[in-house]
Amino acid sequence: MLFSGPSLLSRLSSLFFLALATYQTLYMFLLFPALHLYLLQNAPEKCRSSRKFHIARLVIHLGIFGGILAALVIGSSVIMGSWSFIRGVYGFAVFAPDLTPNIGLFWYFFTEMFEQFRTFFTWIFFLNICIYSVPVSIKLRHDPPFAIFTLLSLITIFKPYPSYGDVGFYLSLFPIWKRLYPHMRQSLVVVVMLLVAAVLFPILWKLWIEVGSANANFFYAITLVFVASQVFFVTDIMLAHEKREWHLMNGMKSDVDANGKAAELLLD
Repeated sequence: MLFSGPSLLSRLSSLFFLALATYQTLYMFLLFPALHLYLLQNAPEKCRSSRKFHIARLVIHLGIFGGILAALVIGSSVIMGSWSFIRGVYGFAVFAPDLTPNIGLFWYFFTEMFEQFRTFFTWIFFLNICIYSVPVSIKLRHDPPFAIFTLLSLITIFKPYPSYGDVGFYLSLFPIWKRLYPHMRQSLVVVVMLLVAAVLFPILWKLWIEVGSANANFFYAITLVFVASQVFFVTDIMLAHEKREWHLMNGMKSDVDANGKAAELLLD
């Protein structure tokens, strides 16, 4: 439903399901800029060139999204009989109080940190997740579904408590952009790193937690490999997307050969 068309019913359903996703997982609100651009795609050309039209649509979309999300939160407070769930659900996602080892970046960093710096770096990590939303949406404004896919990948990489399911979800969407395969250059590196991480995660967990012959550094090292593989994947697909767009505009002709010298056509 997130990629549904631009009719009124489709816009309402898209904003509703994004609000529902945000209600369940806080960081989904970062998809709003890309979704907003998607819903503007089929607007009349004369309207898209008007600043007032863009502002009006942004206000409308924000109002619908915010209204639905507020209704869901208020409904939860009525059912719960208090507002305490907000800190337990959304505050938990921001402040990451549980430092149980996982496949994310937060737990080791905050375990080793002095307590007086915790609040500062908590907000730095939170801003690090949020900062990509608008720039990525603007850069990929001509392909909002791909912007949504890219943002899903970045949210999974940098949020406090990622899971294998989060990674599997955005990877399962990648075949939609199979046209990017020929332009990708890091596929082998990414696949090998993911396989190595998948094999070593349970081994290092057992050696650390159950056997006691390893320590947190071993487990976090493979976590960094896992995260780095996803970063390589995201940068590779974004570069492949830009390469394809450039080729569509300029053709596939190359003016240089493999050695960087001027290309020559030789006829035998």
